Amino acid sequence: MIKSAKLFLPPLLSLTILMLGCSAFTTLLTLRIHVEGYTSWLAGFMTAAYYLGFAIGSFETEPLVVRIGLIRSYAALAALLTAMVLIQGLFFIPWLWIVLRFISGICVGALLIVIQSWLLCYSASTTRGQILAIYMTVFYAAQSFSQLLLISVDPKVIFFFVLTAIFCALSIIPVTMTSTQSPNIEKRSPMNLRQLFKIAPVGVLACLFSGGILGCLYGIYPMYIRLIGYTVRDVSIAMAMVIFGCMLLQYPAGYIADHVNKRAMLFVLCLINLIICFFVMILARHNFYVFVSLSFLLGGFIAVLYSLGISCSCLNLNQKDIVAATQGLLFAYSLGAVLGPLAAPLFMRSLGSAGLLMFFMVLLGSILIIIYIYRNRRPGFIPAVLAGNAGEHVS
Repeated sequence: MIKSAKLFLPPLLSLTILMLGCSAFTTLLTLRIHVEGYTSWLAGFMTAAYYLGFAIGSFETEPLVVRIGLIRSYAALAALLTAMVLIQGLFFIPWLWIVLRFISGICVGALLIVIQSWLLCYSASTTRGQILAIYMTVFYAAQSFSQLLLISVDPKVIFFFVLTAIFCALSIIPVTMTSTQSPNIEKRSPMNLRQLFKIAPVGVLACLFSGGILGCLYGIYPMYIRLIGYTVRDVSIAMAMVIFGCMLLQYPAGYIADHVNKRAMLFVLCLINLIICFFVMILARHNFYVFVSLSFLLGGFIAVLYSLGISCSCLNLNQKDIVAATQGLLFAYSLGAVLGPLAAPLFMRSLGSAGLLMFFMVLLGSILIIIYIYRNRRPGFIPAVLAGNAGEHVS
């Protein structure tokens, strides 16, 4: 895998630069909404609009990639994203921001599909878990560092909008300047989300529900931190620790996932997350350092659910099916990330700020139930009606 590192380096560098801007930008927008006096509902709608665009972008990328290739697709999408960020910096109009976040979501979803497809097409089934873990580690490392850029930023000032746009533009350089040829993506055999669910129900639903939780962590959790009495500086530190936790556990989890029963590992991770959510709910207000430590653990163990869902579902896919499966799984994740921020405020309205953690616990409990329902389904099983279409898959 070390010898083939040059194949993976360009997309990973572009991912790093892109996430340095985009991650903190999402937190900045939530803080700006709070400063302007709006409630969690606007933050929820804006997050939902972003992830709705994310879902569309992730699921409709293939025609663009097949037509013009991975590199030119990345350059065009990153340029459009740069423009969307700058327009948001010029105007604070809630409905316009919702539209711009929707378009930004399309761009980011498609960009991540380009990067994931590049990595997955060059990885083997025996190393896919580790490659995905490296991808997720880089993804969250950049996001974690990005949050620290907000410590002394005024949400009302245009500076960070410009900085985010600069990062988006610079991310084009690594993939366009590489001497390594990007993978050739052929037109896939059809595989919609329903087919993918029949092939790998546990993996699809793990991506769906982890999307619901992670969407709320990015879009609602900063407001939750403010609601329980902490400052903007505290929000920056806590969110950095959430994402640092996401980063730190990726490679160990990916390595373990390549050597153990993935559904059993998923079950254990959900139990651990339930326990962490309970302690965050009862201890968050009492001590900031305890809260930050628990947030670190919550981010780490939640993020692993998504990468594990991908690893479960994509194992033994034919190369021509990888883009289709990646699109389907990212679509499931983004669908959860659309619905999660819309549902979480209902819990918070009824139960107060603790309702956010209760919502997380409901989703985690749902994954446990799903794993139990499919406990007797053997790995590698594929419905006969799909056998001619998909090669070998596992749930």
